[in-house]
Amino acid sequence: MIEPEMAFADLSDDMDCAEAMVKYIIKHVMTTCSEEIKFLNQFVDNGLIDRLNNVLNNDFVRLT
Repeated sequence: MIEPEMAFADLSDDMDCAEAMVKYIIKHVMTTCSEEIKFLNQFVDNGLIDRLNNVLNNDFVRLT
């Protein structure tokens, strides 16, 4: 759960920040731990890399 405390920010700003943080973490892990991600994709969860790339390349859906 990501719920940043930001002064003068509204809910939309919080959601933008949370989305950016999740995408940053995924990108960082895929870059720095690429061998582990490939291993997991091959032996544990086929399709992991595709799902992670899907998160990176698409905007999060916002519900009112």
